[in-house]
Amino acid sequence: PQNLTNEARLKGIEATIQKALNNENNRKATALIISLKKDNLSYRRIAFELNKNGFKTSMGKEFSGSQVLFLLRRHLAQ
Repeated sequence: PQNLTNEARLKGIEATIQKALNNENNRKATALIISLKKDNLSYRRIAFELNKNGFKTSMGKEFSGSQVLFLLRRHLAQ
């Protein structure tokens, strides 16, 4: 579509990033991820622990190891 300019795409990406950063569930999950990573747990094991404790992704799904890594990297980049 003509209205989907690069500027509009970038604005949408930024909005998605801000939504994820402000998501309370993501912040709580990230805090637990950091704590469990200090215990040298694998990303897959951390995902298991998040799911066991009732955490859900911002899309309402269970966590995977790659999603754990993504949240951790996002935290470290801040």
